[in-house]
Amino acid sequence: MRKLIIIFFCFPFIVMTQNQLLDKGGGEHIHYDQKICLTEEVRVLIKNEIDQAAILLKESGRFPILPKNNLSFIFPLMHNPNLDYNCTYAIKQYVDQFVPGAGNMFDYSCGAQTYSGHNGTDIHTWPFPWHLSDNNQVIAVAAEEGVIVVKHDGYDDNHCNAETTSWWNAVYLEHNDGSRSWYGHLKKNSLTTKNVGETVSKGEMLGVISSSGMSTSPHLHFEVYDGDGNLIDPFQGNCNFLNSTSWWENQKPYKEPTLNAILTHDALPIHGCPSNNEFPNFSNYFTLGDSIYTAIYFHDEIQGDSAFLTIKKPGGLVWQSWTHTAPLTSATSWWYWKWKLPIHGPFGMWDFTITYNDSTISHNFYYANSTGIVKNPYENKELLIVKDLLGREINILKNKILFYIYNDGSVEKRITIE
Repeated sequence: MRKLIIIFFCFPFIVMTQNQLLDKGGGEHIHYDQKICLTEEVRVLIKNEIDQAAILLKESGRFPILPKNNLSFIFPLMHNPNLDYNCTYAIKQYVDQFVPGAGNMFDYSCGAQTYSGHNGTDIHTWPFPWHLSDNNQVIAVAAEEGVIVVKHDGYDDNHCNAETTSWWNAVYLEHNDGSRSWYGHLKKNSLTTKNVGETVSKGEMLGVISSSGMSTSPHLHFEVYDGDGNLIDPFQGNCNFLNSTSWWENQKPYKEPTLNAILTHDALPIHGCPSNNEFPNFSNYFTLGDSIYTAIYFHDEIQGDSAFLTIKKPGGLVWQSWTHTAPLTSATSWWYWKWKLPIHGPFGMWDFTITYNDSTISHNFYYANSTGIVKNPYENKELLIVKDLLGREINILKNKILFYIYNDGSVEKRITIE
């Protein structure tokens, strides 16, 4: 009985703050310093290897004859359709359009989103790139039908330092006009099971996006050469001095303000590198008295952009509403708000919604009354481990606060009353 009295006396203090915003923050996320993906010496070695492999395949009659259709690239990245993200990428660097004597670096659009000697397009995964890599959620796909001429695999894929001497894991394709596309920084042992000399179709999986080779975070390095071996920038723009036309089926805009994800967390998410320093703290399940972090993640957010956000109770009644205005322009950014959930409920499925750039996206989370037995609607996930408040692995116990850690990276705080 004494325990019950203490709990009831604590309630007024919680009620006083239950509807208050406890904390907020976020900002621009910097993936990495501008570092070269390949040294010129390594690039020459790779080109020679590809040339020799293609010659041997053709001389042995093992090089398939591809139909002579017009070449037209699709975006070389795809994510698991079951993933609770709206988008999983951010283009951070384009091909360096360096003009001798000009003294400046340009990307295809006359901007500076490149670095000296960069021969490809760097497409980063975001947010929580290590979680995405560890769970094989984002893959590189063939931008166009082609023949595998070389594969590199077996190299470490958890690099956060571009000064490494390790090679990358990569797939290299030759297309019907003799042009070639490179797909680098892939995850170890994730590459297509197809062999050198076999054909892959447009959109076919080549490997999981990760951080092998000279890399500081998971991303795809996409590099293209025409049939004469000349470097190509697939993006058409006023400062593309390499080729006059776009190689894309549908070229993406230079700036593409996009909401990548709207998520809920039970603790402040930590963006670290490599995966053992990244803590997403995902949760879609909360219990009596919990705090919740509501968070949004963008790429190409533009200063002054506005988003309208709401948290709705079961039944659609608005509990909180506010406007977020971007204070800066950034390639990748994130923002969070911490709230104390009301101790009197209502309990059930809640809704966190954002309206941004004429699109409305919602994310549901479940709020349960921990004084009763409530079925967790997310229990179809695979439970990996249970820990106590001190972080120790333990067996499931009654009447104690425990943390249930699942295979999708989410964590639930739960108490079972007996």
